[in-house]
Amino acid sequence: MARLFSKFYVGVLTYADDIVLVALRALALCVQCYLFCDHFASQYSSIFNANKSKCMFFLPRGKRHTCKPVFVVNGHSIEYVDEYVHLGHVISSDLDDARDIDRCRLALIRQINSVLIF
Repeated sequence: MARLFSKFYVGVLTYADDIVLVALRALALCVQCYLFCDHFASQYSSIFNANKSKCMFFLPRGKRHTCKPVFVVNGHSIEYVDEYVHLGHVISSDLDDARDIDRCRLALIRQINSVLIF
């Protein structure tokens, strides 16, 4: 089954007005930012807001990345974060799901408590 999926690469994920660019290398992400964001924006008279955009590195455990390239959208650099909430899920650069699981668990407890109160 793994061989089937290893043939496919998805570099852009979209949902409504949310866009996620995924790249294996920094240069590939720069090209995606230029081709997808800048070219699309100029072609369709759109503006991507760099203040609402975030950049995150996903590295193997134990590796640290000291040099982070600057990514630019619409002439503004994008902020780096170690954790971000996207579409209601906590995504962390250390690939640990504990914070997202805790968020889901607390949401379930709140829903159960709201039913028990009535």
